[in-house]
Amino acid sequence: MRVKILPVLFMLMITLFSYGQTHESFFRSLSVNGNTAILLEWMITDGINSSNFVSYNIYHSEDYAGPYEYIYEGTVYNNPQFLHQPPGGTSIQHYYFITTQQTAGDSITSDTLTHVRLNVSRYNSNSTARLSWNHIKDEPFLYNYQYEIHRIIEGGADETIAVTGDSEYYDLSFHNCTDKTITYYLRQTDPLSTLSALSTEDADIFRDITQPVIPNVKSVTVINNSQVKISWDSSPDTDVAEYRVYENRPPGLDWNYLFSVFGTDTTFAGTNICDGEINYAVSAMDFCGNEDPPDYQFAHRVLDLEIIEPDICDQTVFFDWSDYINMNPPLQGYNIIEVDLNTGAETLKATTTNSEFTLDESFTDGEEYCFYVEAFNSAGYSSTSCTQCITGYIPISPDTLSVTNISVVAPAVIDIEWYIDADANESTLYRLLREDISTGSQNLIREAAPSDGPELFFLDENVDTDNETYRYFSETIDTCGNLMPYFPEAKTFLLSGQSLVPGVYDLTWSEAFNSSSTLQEYIIIRTIGSDTDTVYRGSALSVTDQITDPVVAAGEAEFVALARYIDSNTGAEHLSFSNRITLTAELKMLNFPNAFTPDSDGLNDTFGPINFLNDQNVAGYKLSIYDRWGKNIYTSTSYDNRWDGTSDGSAVPAGIYVFHVVLTTPQGTEFTRRGTVALIK
Repeated sequence: MRVKILPVLFMLMITLFSYGQTHESFFRSLSVNGNTAILLEWMITDGINSSNFVSYNIYHSEDYAGPYEYIYEGTVYNNPQFLHQPPGGTSIQHYYFITTQQTAGDSITSDTLTHVRLNVSRYNSNSTARLSWNHIKDEPFLYNYQYEIHRIIEGGADETIAVTGDSEYYDLSFHNCTDKTITYYLRQTDPLSTLSALSTEDADIFRDITQPVIPNVKSVTVINNSQVKISWDSSPDTDVAEYRVYENRPPGLDWNYLFSVFGTDTTFAGTNICDGEINYAVSAMDFCGNEDPPDYQFAHRVLDLEIIEPDICDQTVFFDWSDYINMNPPLQGYNIIEVDLNTGAETLKATTTNSEFTLDESFTDGEEYCFYVEAFNSAGYSSTSCTQCITGYIPISPDTLSVTNISVVAPAVIDIEWYIDADANESTLYRLLREDISTGSQNLIREAAPSDGPELFFLDENVDTDNETYRYFSETIDTCGNLMPYFPEAKTFLLSGQSLVPGVYDLTWSEAFNSSSTLQEYIIIRTIGSDTDTVYRGSALSVTDQITDPVVAAGEAEFVALARYIDSNTGAEHLSFSNRITLTAELKMLNFPNAFTPDSDGLNDTFGPINFLNDQNVAGYKLSIYDRWGKNIYTSTSYDNRWDGTSDGSAVPAGIYVFHVVLTTPQGTEFTRRGTVALIK
């Protein structure tokens, strides 16, 4: 090797560079040979052959900008390589270019190249090696080199760990569990010349403390409400020794290690897996014991079907469940699936993106309906909840409901017998209402639940039994708040009468009715003193009762009507009482007109009792007439003597006069009456 400093030639070279000298890409490779030498290799330039070849001239500098030193002249045409031992060794930068001299014409100058210097350092910790290096040329795209990264772990073999076109690489794929020296170097291959070159070597002490990447959990599924199946993808790390399964539950949410698995799925018996929120996570542990602990952001939660609530009225089922978390790829939605526990047949009922849903479902009474919720994503992964079952039913209509009997038991008091179905749904509501027949107004009397039945007895004391009739009717509100389409009812009946002649009693009554029973007959009972007699039985609504004994006829007579029914459901007999009335002839004996005209025309010329009076019913009688100042102007002690409109023989003026009459019966009963009469002229 000849080393020359040729200042004139070098200046000529600089001049050629400055004036656009062509740089050919025939210089292709710089390979480090140990730590002291660099092997330069190039291709024979096109157009150069043994006949026109003069020499290869190599120039070197430790700075790309120069100055460059002429270090070698090669005169052997077919020997395109040179081994240089640069001062300072290979650890510092060295730059080279080559000129090819020919017998005629300009010399051909190559690109300027430098050898690849590798630097190895620790990145963040001693579990990651950072490799960085320079390219062989400042514009590497002209060469398109690829670098093979080689690694030698202390005591181990040379292995290729990666190929890259970059100038930086991070290695954390080594798995030595103790501190070891790891040596790296690069091999580059020129795709054009197929020349291969090595970089400098570098090393450091490393140990694998890198936690394996947490695997992607695909699904957490409940099986038969007793087992949990978890599936996951393999960790991308190659040194995984086992996968570890963890569980946490509220309220502490501490992660509990369950067991280790060597595959990518597991099925195990869970504890109370259908009772609220349960999270599962899977971690990977390598052979050095490195493990990334479970993290909630990677956990998957058992779908908790919190609420499954049937609405028998709307014939729907309401579902509410916990959100499924951390599905990867992301969650797309939920399926609601009905399952037949006997056959295992499943039916997709609905799909939704929400975590609650109302499902239309036509129930069959007493049939079991079972459902679970399934979360799914675009990758086909799915996770299911526990299965929950409900029993379908429909509102039970009452089998029996009736107003069994109503009866007047005292003035202003009605006794009610009400029968309800005690076996109906407990949420059924019975209501008994009363309607005033004359006005149509209705009032709620009583509410009852099935548990109050079946027979209820109570009194209605807010009634006018002497002047009004009432309709009592029952209605049923079913579980859904619907008014049932039937209304059992019963009506009271009102007894009235008059006695225009002593001993003669004209009685009438309104029609009695009970929708739950069949009317058999009316019975009229009369009581005078201590004597009680049935005076009528039949279906008519009126009767005339007559007493021939004048002494008895002059007294008071009490009457009551009974309606006799046969219950259509039980065949039992029921008696419904009307109001009670008391009749005496005095009611008519003391009946007076309200006006008279004393004008001697033969019509209403006198004032006195209208009805027939005789000695058999009158023992004493006194009629007194008063003017408007209270002066007594007329008195009569005989029912045969009637006032003719005079006082002391003189006619009194027209006007309003007050009368007062006192009548005593042979039995000693005294009756009085006061009123006014108009004297008209």
